[in-house]
Amino acid sequence: PPGYPFFLAPFLAFGVWGVSLARWTQMFLSAYTAVLTYRFAVSLRLGRPAALVAAAFVAVHPMLVFFSVRMMSETLFLVLVGCFFLIWLKAWRTGALRDAALAGFLGGLSALTRPVMLPFAGVLALVALWRRREQPRWVALVAVCGMAWAATLAPWTARNWVTHHHFVPISVQGGGNFYEGLTVDPDEIRFKRSHAMGDEARALGISDPIAFDEYFAGKARSWIRANPGAFLRLCAVNAVRFWRL
Repeated sequence: PPGYPFFLAPFLAFGVWGVSLARWTQMFLSAYTAVLTYRFAVSLRLGRPAALVAAAFVAVHPMLVFFSVRMMSETLFLVLVGCFFLIWLKAWRTGALRDAALAGFLGGLSALTRPVMLPFAGVLALVALWRRREQPRWVALVAVCGMAWAATLAPWTARNWVTHHHFVPISVQGGGNFYEGLTVDPDEIRFKRSHAMGDEARALGISDPIAFDEYFAGKARSWIRANPGAFLRLCAVNAVRFWRL
């Protein structure tokens, strides 16, 4: 995804000093995420004490502190997502189409940073449909947000079409990631399986990223059809781990 490389590009123009400047910028953005959390909690009318607790939790969360000084996309993504939800909530309450467009732009930037954000466009529309009685202009808000979101993605999607001759909105990692995640062994996910997948693709002469993704997506589907019970157990275990239950 291009979002984080574009974010880093101006800093890297300054060489080694640019890397340090990028880290300092990310630390500032990570701190600002706590501010966004506070503002969002207040906007939800959760009360000032709850908002302060939520902001403090974000400010001192070990993983967020860890990512803030790493050259990874998580810190930028969280800031963009926080801004997106804050602006969308404002648009929903006021009916302002300008805010809906800004929310769509931020949603697009978030998706370009980490494509996992892309399905939230559909979720947003479904939630708006569900809560439509709260906002008479809900159709216009969703339409404007969606158009701004699509317009933000459009240049990169066009680039992918020209380069790969396939419709790829952002990236082609879904199939590979899906197959890679068909295990409950953390070490296998982080190291062993990805290396084995690369070796297998090279042995088969697969170098195109789209062909790579389609090949392992097919392997994942075949494994699920052959092992439906194991797949359901895997989903349950991963759900527990994801939510730290």
